[in-house]
Amino acid sequence: ARQVFRLMADNANVPIINAQDDEEHPCQVMGDLLTYKEKFGDDFRKKKIAMIWCPCPKPITAGIPHSLAIGGGKLGMNIVYAYPEG
Repeated sequence: ARQVFRLMADNANVPIINAQDDEEHPCQVMGDLLTYKEKFGDDFRKKKIAMIWCPCPKPITAGIPHSLAIGGGKLGMNIVYAYPEG
């Protein structure tokens, strides 16, 4: 999917918004970050965020954790990841 988005963006005359691909989920994380700010105010960057998930019977990408690491890292957030084996 990521290659398709890149191809579209390279050939489009309008902006292409990547809502989700096989590596990232930037729109979901933007919504998450806005929710943190809404719930915790301007101090949301000082909160520790725990990203926890469990195994899924079908293969899934790590798009949300990856995008949260990028967005949260740019904002100086403290993010902890936890997941069981498998």
